[in-house]
Amino acid sequence: MTQEMQDLIDALKEAQGQILGRSRALRLLVEGSEAARRQKARALLESGAVKWVRADEPDSITALVQGTQAYPVSITLKGGGRAIVKCDCYDHGRAGTCKHVLAVVGACVLGYSRDWKKLKTAVAALEGR
Repeated sequence: MTQEMQDLIDALKEAQGQILGRSRALRLLVEGSEAARRQKARALLESGAVKWVRADEPDSITALVQGTQAYPVSITLKGGGRAIVKCDCYDHGRAGTCKHVLAVVGACVLGYSRDWKKLKTAVAALEGR
C-alpha cells in the first residue's frame, strides 16, 4: 500500500471519529428531552419547518425553523458529548431543549447517518474488506 493511500485511509478514519462524536452530542440532546417535545419536533421536521441547516465549521450548526415565526437555532458541539444550544423561542430553556432545536438535531442526524454510511463504505473499500 502506498503512503498516499495510507494517508487517505487515516484521514477517513479521523473523519469517522468526528462524525461519531457529533452524533453522541446530538443524541444526548434528544435523550434528555421530554417525549412530547420529541413528538412536536418530529412533526416540525416532517412538515418541512426546518428551512435550512448549515454546518460551516465541523462543530457549529446554524438553522432556521419556521414555527409561529422564524426561529434561528444554533448548536455548538463541545467535547465529551456536550452541546451549547440557542433558540429565540419563548419555550427554549424554560423546561429543557425546545422543539425547534430538536427538529434541527433530527435534520442533522439524518444527514450524518447518510454521510456515515458513505464514509464506512469508503474506508472498507480502501482497506480491501
